[in-house]
Amino acid sequence: MEGGESTSQDKLARLLEDGRISDAEYEQLANAMRRHRPALGSGVTKTRDRLCKDLERAWIAGVCAGLARHFNTDPVVPRIIAMAAVFLLGPVAAALYLIAGVIMPWDDPDAARASRADAHPLRFAVLVALFLVFLPFLYCAFVVPHVEALCERMGLEIWSSSFQGTLSGRAFDSASEYKYWPLTGVLTIAFFFCVGLHLLICNQRSRKILERAVIWSSVVWLLFLLAGTLLPLIRMGSKLQ
Repeated sequence: MEGGESTSQDKLARLLEDGRISDAEYEQLANAMRRHRPALGSGVTKTRDRLCKDLERAWIAGVCAGLARHFNTDPVVPRIIAMAAVFLLGPVAAALYLIAGVIMPWDDPDAARASRADAHPLRFAVLVALFLVFLPFLYCAFVVPHVEALCERMGLEIWSSSFQGTLSGRAFDSASEYKYWPLTGVLTIAFFFCVGLHLLICNQRSRKILERAVIWSSVVWLLFLLAGTLLPLIRMGSKLQ
């Protein structure tokens, strides 16, 4: 231990013995001194903290806050870099963030576990899988073909260029993509990404925002497929009455 740090620790110990500071204040000051103790040969340069996720300043998974603390900078800097990376690299940057979130430890693992006590990850995963993957797949695979046949018997050219430019045409086109792997694969990847991110988030407010955004987006997607493919039949039925 360095002489300067030892002297400071001794002063803190004397203050604690004299009753001028409490045990909690002693621990807080001692931790601050260890975090910012000067490196050998320099009274200015500070040693870097161990690279770990910062629970106190975390917005999502604490990765950017942890990097900011490690490099002694403001958390805004790595967050701006992360947003730029997502904008430029898309899924690659998002995947790298998830990997960093898994690899990097929390600075306070017990507090991180406690903050996730009300997360209910299984419930979130089931709802997202239901509305984003399973129900749309079942509807598009087993119901939409019958709707298409019925529309054709009623004289609706659902695959014409003029019809494809409508909301219903786009819904039929999206439903037909479920027969092939790209759309189902993309939605499956999106599902695992959302569930993985939900497992990493320890900020309760951010977790609630993610839950509402993902679940409601999944519900809107399912309603789009249902309403878009059934709307032509509803219109034809109203004309026949």
